[in-house]
Amino acid sequence: VDDYPFLSGVSEEYDSLEGYLFAKTYDLGGTDMSADAVIRIMLNQYQSEVASLDFKSARTAIQNNYNISISDYGIIKLASIIEREALTDEERPLVASVFYNRLGRAFPGMGYVWPYLQSDATMMYVVEGEVTQADNQSDSPYSTYTNQNLPPTPICSPSLPSIEAAMAPADTKYYYFFINDKVHQFSETYEQHQ
Repeated sequence: VDDYPFLSGVSEEYDSLEGYLFAKTYDLGGTDMSADAVIRIMLNQYQSEVASLDFKSARTAIQNNYNISISDYGIIKLASIIEREALTDEERPLVASVFYNRLGRAFPGMGYVWPYLQSDATMMYVVEGEVTQADNQSDSPYSTYTNQNLPPTPICSPSLPSIEAAMAPADTKYYYFFINDKVHQFSETYEQHQ
């Protein structure tokens, strides 16, 4: 943390650098490097990639638009989920809007906030494969069906477009999405989603 202040919000309980080891092709040139040296290269790359991003303004906008107080670490956690859910850079801000709408806006017709992300991707991180309904209903801290808000750590190292989407979601009323290789559908209501 002394060398990388952006790590100050990382969960000590889980002791993970997940989310900050920036995914990129690195040429280590056949040199004999320690694990610590490789980790530092990846952390330096993360620091370089996000240097121009204004996390403080993003947190303020999210607070104003969704009534959600989110930390920089929370943004990275959400960006990691966006990374696993979206297939294209164009849909990343739309996926972000669905999650922020679920976390912060009143659910249409219900008058209450729906604080569950309900993302299968968070349990895929745990089971390392296809997720069942039983997996999603488990007591795992990564189940965003049974636990409100964000998981305890990022579930991958998000790309820059996913981080940007988590910082500046599209302005939508979407609460649902279905994305696969052929269908990219966003919906405002459960009926539309079905």
